[in-house]
Amino acid sequence: MRAVTLLFLAGMAALLTGCGNGVTEAGGSAFIEANDVLVSSEAAGRILVQKFEEGAIVKQGDTLVTIDPSKIELEINAAEANRLTMLANLESAKLAVAKGRETESYAKAERDRIGRLLKSGSATQKQMDQLEHEATLAINARQTASANVEMIDAQILKLDADIARLSRQKEDAYVVAPSSGILTEDYVDQGEFVSPGKAIAKIAQLDTVWAKVYLPAAQF
Repeated sequence: MRAVTLLFLAGMAALLTGCGNGVTEAGGSAFIEANDVLVSSEAAGRILVQKFEEGAIVKQGDTLVTIDPSKIELEINAAEANRLTMLANLESAKLAVAKGRETESYAKAERDRIGRLLKSGSATQKQMDQLEHEATLAINARQTASANVEMIDAQILKLDADIARLSRQKEDAYVVAPSSGILTEDYVDQGEFVSPGKAIAKIAQLDTVWAKVYLPAAQF
């Protein structure tokens, strides 16, 4: 933040009171100054709309320029559509987990039943081996389905982060005034391509101003 000169007063009337004689003389000069704020772009693109010109009074939050957000909007739409697809895949994966648990429970129950029959001589070792194999396959299938659910959850979290990042970039396409004041300098034109860090405008804050007065030494 720097000081910017808003007004130069030449031949300023200075009221000088003498020691009891009330003498008034004209002389000296002054600068009225205020703090300024340099507004820069945080997005890259072409300026579609320029809403204020030099000398305009702006309020905090006013949109100064709009940088073309169409590319970012397309990316947001694609990410949101991909997220919907991932949500559908997640529901399918959860159903696969439920089915896997049911199959695993049934396979273990059959294995245990044949195990009891094997001890009594009513079943063969071949039957037991087959059911042991089926129970192992059911456990593996359930574990694979559970891992798939975790993977899809992670993909959805990444898409959420991407959408949040893109939404922030879309907000950055609308360059707003960080404070109220007068727009003293305009550095861009409509249709111009800007990159991040490009100066957009300079705003002089009018809530606090001060004057520097210069007088001949004899008048002090």
